[in-house]
Amino acid sequence: MAIVAPQSNAVFFAPAEIPISRGSGRPRWGRQKGGFYVGDRLLGSDDLAPFTFTWSNVPAGEYFLTAKAIDNDDAATVSVPVKVLVQNASARASGRQCCGNRSGSRGDQSAAGCGANTATFTVTRSGGTNIALTVYYEMGGVAKNGIDYEKLSGQVIIPEGGWSAPVTSA
Repeated sequence: MAIVAPQSNAVFFAPAEIPISRGSGRPRWGRQKGGFYVGDRLLGSDDLAPFTFTWSNVPAGEYFLTAKAIDNDDAATVSVPVKVLVQNASARASGRQCCGNRSGSRGDQSAAGCGANTATFTVTRSGGTNIALTVYYEMGGVAKNGIDYEKLSGQVIIPEGGWSAPVTSA
């Protein structure tokens, strides 16, 4: 028995709605009782397949989720923990902009003495993950795509089984 969604290291934005699903365990278990936990705190339970629960209004923080299933003989199984990160909503559109074109050439980091001048945005989905999902996006602002930063394609694919995909701009 394991948590099948979200995937470990998934990123959400506060106040998050996190759909959690677990596998059914062994077929011979018959009817199961079960619950979803963060640490040792019960978030909710679902005793009927497909064994899902949505954790609502989750504040920013790092969490380790587990699922517990109890079979007809009261034998319990606990899943391996799945780590999720919930970021403040302001992080949704933030990226590092420390170097810019200060020296006149894109990517010159010596002018500001900072690290790589990149921004990474995470595109997430809700609902099923049984098929790959192509997401089309558009960046706005005063910087020009392909001029002030590496040209972005305007689309990203969240793979089958995945909850998110990164878009990185350099």
